[in-house]
Order: sequence, then C-alpha cells, then structure tokens
Amino acid sequence: MPPTISKSVDSSACLYQGKTDDPPVPLHFENTIPVANGRRPSSTEKVKNTVCCLARVFKKLRLEIVSFFFTFSYVLTRISSTSMIMNKVCLAHFNYPPEVCYNLENYTEIKVAVERLSTNYQLGHTIIQTAPAALLSCFVGPWSDHYGRKFPVAIAILGMSVDTLGSAVCAYFLDSRVEYYYIPAAFTGCFGGLVTLLAVVYSYASDLTPVAERTMKYAFIEMATGFSQPLGVAAGGWIYNFFGYPSVFLLSTAGLFISFLCVTFLLPETRGLDNKDSLGTKMKKMFTCETFRESFIATAKERPQKGRKQIVLLIISMCFIIIATNSTSDINFLYVHHQFNWGNTEYSTITAIYSVFGVVLLIIVVPIFKYFRSGDPTLGLVGTVSIILKFLGIGFAFKPFVFHIANLLGLLSACASLAARSRISK
Repeated sequence: MPPTISKSVDSSACLYQGKTDDPPVPLHFENTIPVANGRRPSSTEKVKNTVCCLARVFKKLRLEIVSFFFTFSYVLTRISSTSMIMNKVCLAHFNYPPEVCYNLENYTEIKVAVERLSTNYQLGHTIIQTAPAALLSCFVGPWSDHYGRKFPVAIAILGMSVDTLGSAVCAYFLDSRVEYYYIPAAFTGCFGGLVTLLAVVYSYASDLTPVAERTMKYAFIEMATGFSQPLGVAAGGWIYNFFGYPSVFLLSTAGLFISFLCVTFLLPETRGLDNKDSLGTKMKKMFTCETFRESFIATAKERPQKGRKQIVLLIISMCFIIIATNSTSDINFLYVHHQFNWGNTEYSTITAIYSVFGVVLLIIVVPIFKYFRSGDPTLGLVGTVSIILKFLGIGFAFKPFVFHIANLLGLLSACASLAARSRISK
C-alpha cells in the first residue's frame, strides 16, 4: 500500500478558525475566482454587460447593417419589376385580356411577342437607372473625399425611395403604359443610384478599416449584401404571390427609408469634418471639371510596384464583372420564363436558395484563403472562373437541371468582385 501523502492547509485560507477542543466543522475555502468589488454581478449588471457587448458589435458592424437594408430593399423589386413590365406590355400595348396575360404559357406566339418587347423596355428601364448614376459616380467619388461620405449615400437612398414609391403607383395602375414606369426610374439614375451608393460605401469601409483588415471587412460587406439578396428576392416573389405588385414596391420604400435613417443617425462622418465651405459652394464643386480631373489624376498617377497598371487592369476587370453579372440579372427571369415557363415566385425562390449557398460558401472560402496566405489575385481568379462556368452553363440550359448545375458552378462568383475591391483599396 503506497504511503499516504498529506498536504497542509494554511489556516489563513479558512474562514473559520476555532480551538482544538471545538467540535469539527466543515472547512470553507475562500473563493479563488475574482469577483468585482468582492461580490457577484447582479442580474441587472449582467443584462447591462450584455447590452454593452451587443452595442460594441453593432458599432463594429453598422456599415454592414446599412448595406444589408439597402441591398434587401433594392433587390426586393428586381424580379417583380421585370414581371410587371411583361404584364403591362401584354395588357396596355397588345391589349390582350387579363386571362390571356396571366396565362401566357398557354399562348406560345403571344408569349414570344410579349417577351421580345418586354426585353426592350426592360433594357430602357435599366439604362435610365444606371447610366446617369455611373456618370455621377465619377464626380461624387472625389467630391466625397473632400466633403464627406454621408451626403452622397443619403441622397442616393432618397432617390431610390422616390423611385420605388412612384413604381408602386405604376403597379397600382397595371394597365398603364410602360413609359410611365420610366419616370420614377429617373430619380434613381439622377440621384446616384446603386452605383454611387456602393462606390461611397466601399470608400467608407476604407476610411474605417486598417489596410491589413480590409479584405475581411469587404468580405463582411459582401456577406451582408449576399444574405440580403436571397432574402429580398424570395420576399419579393412571395409578397407578390399573396399581395400583388404594389405591396412589393411599398415594402421596398419602407426598407430604403430605414436605410436612410441609419445613414443619417448611425454612420459617423469620416471626411470633410474641418471643411467650412457652405452647402452652395459644395454643390457647385461637385459638378466641376476639376473634380473629374482629380478623379482621373488619382487613377493615372505613378505608383510603386506597377501600382498604376494594377489599378487600371482592376478597373477594367470590375467593368467586365459588373457587365457579366448585372446585364444578365434583369433578363434572367425573361429567359427562364421563356425556357421553362417559371413564374415570379418560383424563380425568386430558386434564385434565393442559390444565393444563400453562395454566401455560406464565401464565409468558408475567404478564411481558408487567408489561412493559406493566398492573395487577392488567387481569390479573384477563382471567382472569375466561377462566373464564366455559370454563364456558359446558363447559356446552354436547355433543361432545368442544366440551369441548376450552372448555378452550382457559379457559387464562388462573389469572390471576383471581393478580390478586385480589396486589391484596389490597397
């Protein structure tokens, strides 16, 4: 039997110290876990600490929250917009009765004619929303470097809100001509739209984030917008299914208004805090040739390690990525409607599912690339190959299963734009 080893306990560590003839009592050792002020926190303090922790997380992710709201609100109307144009073309331009227009799959020749004209109107609507905004972003970008980020973002969201509100009116009068639908679209284009919004938001991210953390910051923004897209697409399809077009556009207006409030009251200003120019002077300087010249000089100036060549190539790459993704987004519904007779709700649900898969995969892939120290070029190549495979597959989608395979191959598409934005910011 091994010898018993006894360990003496210091008497100062005991709460009770009696005489030798006292009855034995259990020893109570002092609590070795440090407690603030010698006591355990109360329930109120625990709640307060939890709230403070959540507030810190909210402060850290407030840009992502704003991105989520305005992307959700913008995407909410995309498929319903195309579907509504088809209904308007059928009802107002071809003067077919509702029982024909709502069952086009039973009238092949009429369906082809409606889809062909709807594609032209959809193209016009997209140009009105994006062409002025793209031109405006050339001036707003350098202007925001001097006078602040919040104003361009708030104005762009305000213009989009007017657009969706006017679209709700057009949706209520469904038998009106499509040309009236162009009027509210002009507010999105002339106020900056999504183009200016994204440009300034990513500049915001650069201001708030150290260089070493920007890839992850942009990844979080991509995830926020990525999760908002399937939710917006699915919500738009099902809201239309139960409540009709006006409800979709009104909900989008409400979401954009919430985004406007978040930008106004939650986001900090990072530029132009010491500028004393009046509002009139600031507005005049926005549309001067000097502003455009500054933008060009900032892009074309010499940089170390062939930085100028990298920036030019990255800008060209981003142009092709945006053309590939955005130019097809507005006609994808027309494509599947023609090929597979899918409706608004069915296509919205399928698109939402693949968008969720893409975001989940992005959450997994980006940390893996960061762990293996793979640079932005590798991430961009993976995303570009994914885009190519996706659209090649969709182009040959003669059956629904080919369309599904193409979307699975395109799950890493978001890596391309993420890598390009991250590289440009560095």
